[in-house]
Amino acid sequence: MARIEIEVEQAALDFLNGLPADRFSKGGYTKPGLLGKFHAKLSKGRAKAKGEFSPEELDFLLDALSDELVAEGIGSDGELNGLGYVIEGIIDQLLHCKN
Repeated sequence: MARIEIEVEQAALDFLNGLPADRFSKGGYTKPGLLGKFHAKLSKGRAKAKGEFSPEELDFLLDALSDELVAEGIGSDGELNGLGYVIEGIIDQLLHCKN
């Protein structure tokens, strides 16, 4: 099975850890089971998190973040709010790993 190496800023992993557990159970995953695949590392003086995931796991993380973006990241004016920009940045980091 193909594996995808994912490397994100530690802040992105912290955000993912803060998501409600039910966001993960929808995909049949557990939050500790999926996010536990990340391991801390230091890269050029910056805290990062790195792990190997299946394409399905990566797609699930992207879906969970997209759900969170729709639920919490769009203001009443229909534009991204502060949280929306954070979520968008994490999605960008994950999409960069996918390519």
